[in-house]
Amino acid sequence: MRDYLHDGGVRHAIGELLRLDGQDDVLPSLEWRELPRYYEALAAAQRFRIDWMLFSQQAWAEVWPDIAPAWRPYAPHEQVEMEDGVQPTLANCCDTDTGLLWFGRVFHRGEWTLGTSVAAAPGDGLRFRMDGAGPRSWERISLTEFSDEMKGTGIWPSRVAASLDGETVDLSDLRAVARAALTEAELQIDRGFANPRPTSRKPIGSRT
Repeated sequence: MRDYLHDGGVRHAIGELLRLDGQDDVLPSLEWRELPRYYEALAAAQRFRIDWMLFSQQAWAEVWPDIAPAWRPYAPHEQVEMEDGVQPTLANCCDTDTGLLWFGRVFHRGEWTLGTSVAAAPGDGLRFRMDGAGPRSWERISLTEFSDEMKGTGIWPSRVAASLDGETVDLSDLRAVARAALTEAELQIDRGFANPRPTSRKPIGSRT
């Protein structure tokens, strides 16, 4: 994962191999003696994607342990039926075009919906992202920040990032900030702090 996030050549190689996955045609440039290495590389690319999915779901559970029971989760098949940005598929969670690694879940509470996720972009650590929609617009959550590329999307990435460069990943700071951000969002709902501007935007699961 560290090499994928910091080495553009590794990301490109994995992306190309995954694009070839499922094609019936053997590459015309390959010779018989090269086929074993090709299939080993393809298996490694597939393994990377699976490893990310397993890691990211565990990381999500550690970062966002405080959502239930206030928020009811959508089932996996219900998220698949939502717009592209929230579908928990291998291809969607490992975007080899942008390099973004992502996993998220969507919840609902009355008329409100909440998208929660963890994500890692090239050259960055692991951050949580959240977004929401409902009968009023949420104010910006003070413990999160917008990156320039997310302005206007309503997605709030955390100011804190957990390093993925070591042998272990410490998510304690990220979990504490996620808990505080969730509390602040709930206060806006419960106490009417949200701006009284109706919005029909559905959460995109904190992915962009």
